[in-house]
Amino acid sequence: MLKKIKQPRVSVIIVNYNGKKFLPDLLNSLKKTKYLNYEIIIVDNASEDNSVKIVEKDYPKIKIIKNANTGFAGGLNTGIKVRSSDSEYIIPLNYDMYVHPDWLSHLIET
Repeated sequence: MLKKIKQPRVSVIIVNYNGKKFLPDLLNSLKKTKYLNYEIIIVDNASEDNSVKIVEKDYPKIKIIKNANTGFAGGLNTGIKVRSSDSEYIIPLNYDMYVHPDWLSHLIET
C-alpha cells in the first residue's frame, strides 16, 4: 500500500509594480505547477498599467492586495500578513520570471 504524503501549504507572494508585460508568463507557468497545495497572492504596489485588471479578469482565483507603493520589502511584508494561516512556507517570486511545473515540489522536498 502506498503511503499518502501530506503536502504542506505554501503561500507564493508576488510583489507587482506595472508588471502587465510580464505577469501573464509567470501566472501561466504557475498554473502548470504539479504541487497542488499552494495559494498565489499578488501585492500590487499602486501599478498604473492595468496589470491588476488583467489579473482580476484572467486569473480570478488569485488573491490580489492593492497596496500603496511600499517597495518590494513592504509589499512582501503585506503579503506575509494576509497569507493563509495554515501556510507552512512562504515563497516570494518576482513578476518577471516563470517556473517549471516541478519547481515547487523540488523546493518542498528539499
